[in-house]
Amino acid sequence: MGIHFYFYKLFINILIVLIYVFMELKNKLLKNVIKRKEKYNMKNKIKNYKIKTLKGILHQNRIKIYIHSGVFHADECMSIAIIKMYLERYNPNAELIIRRNRNIPDNFKGLVLDEQAPENFYGVCIDHHNIDDQIKEDYSYLPLSYTEGNWLGETTLATCGLLWKQLGHKITPYYEKNNIQGFLALINAEDNGEENQNGYRVHSSIASIVKKLNPTWIENNADEQFNKAVELCKQTLEREIANAEAISKANEWLRENMQSINYKRKWIAFIGEFKPTWGYFDMGPDFMIWTNEEGKYMANNKSDTSFPKDWWGKTKIELKKITGVNMNFCHANGFLICCDDYDSIIKAIKITIDHDYI
Repeated sequence: MGIHFYFYKLFINILIVLIYVFMELKNKLLKNVIKRKEKYNMKNKIKNYKIKTLKGILHQNRIKIYIHSGVFHADECMSIAIIKMYLERYNPNAELIIRRNRNIPDNFKGLVLDEQAPENFYGVCIDHHNIDDQIKEDYSYLPLSYTEGNWLGETTLATCGLLWKQLGHKITPYYEKNNIQGFLALINAEDNGEENQNGYRVHSSIASIVKKLNPTWIENNADEQFNKAVELCKQTLEREIANAEAISKANEWLRENMQSINYKRKWIAFIGEFKPTWGYFDMGPDFMIWTNEEGKYMANNKSDTSFPKDWWGKTKIELKKITGVNMNFCHANGFLICCDDYDSIIKAIKITIDHDYI
C-alpha cells in the first residue's frame, strides 16, 4: 500500500511538472506569435503608409474616394473632374468608386477629398479646411478678363486648386495659362468665402451653375445631380484647356505670319483670314485687322478707348458722309468696324489715330 501511494504521488508530481512546462512553452510560443504578428502589422502599416501617395492611389486598379455628403459645390465637383481627366490619360481602365459620405471607415487606404480624414487613416487626404495646412497663391497678375471682373490677390487654394497644383502639369502642358488659372482661382476664392477688391464675396459662373444643380427638397436624386455637376465641371475645364492651347498656337502663328504697320507710334496688325478669338493676343497691338467669312475687312480697337463716337451705330451711308471711307459698320459701342477693302480699313484706322481718339 505504501509503495503504491509513493508511485501515485510521484506520478502526480511529474504530471504537474509536465503541465507547468507545457504552459510555459505555450506562453512563450504565444508571445513569439504575438510579436511576429505585431512586427508584421507594423511592417504593413509602414509599407501602406509609404505607398499611399496620390500617384500611388491613382494608379491602382480600384480607386476609392470619399467626399462629404450634403450640398455639393464647384470645388469638390471640379476635384473629381480633375481626377477623371488624370485617369483618362494614365489609368483609363481603373474602377473609380466615389462615396459621398462623411463617415469614413477606420483604416481607409484610399483618397479623401474636401473632408478631414479619421485618425486611423493610411490613405491620402487633400483638404483645405485645416488652417495649418492651407496654401495660398497670388493671383494679382491675372487680367480682370480672366477673373470675371474680380481682382484677386493672395487666395487660399481650395481642394481643386490643391489637386491642380499636383496634377495639372500631368494633364496639360498649358496648366499655368491665365485662362485656366483664372477659372480655377474663382472657384478657390468662392469656396473659401474670400472677397474681391471692393469688399464683396467672390462669385464665379461655374460655381453658380453647380449650386443650381443641387436637388431641391422635393427631389431624391443627389448622386445623379452630383454626377451631372462633375461632368459639367469636366467639360468646362476641358474647354478652358482647349482655349489655352488655341491661344498658345495662335500666338505662334501670329509671330510668323502677321503683317505689321506702324503709324504715329500705333501698332496696326493685319492677320489675314485667321479667325481670332478675343484674348488670343498676348503681344498687344493697338488695332487688329482680319477678313471675315464674306471677305470683308474687320478691325478691332484693342486699346483702352474706342473708334470715334460719332461713328457708333451709324448706317453705311452715314459713315460714308462722316468719314469719306467705304465703311459698312461701326459697332454701337465703338470697338469694331467693317469695310469692303483693305485700303478703306487702313484709312478708317488712321482717321481714328489722327483725331487723337486713342
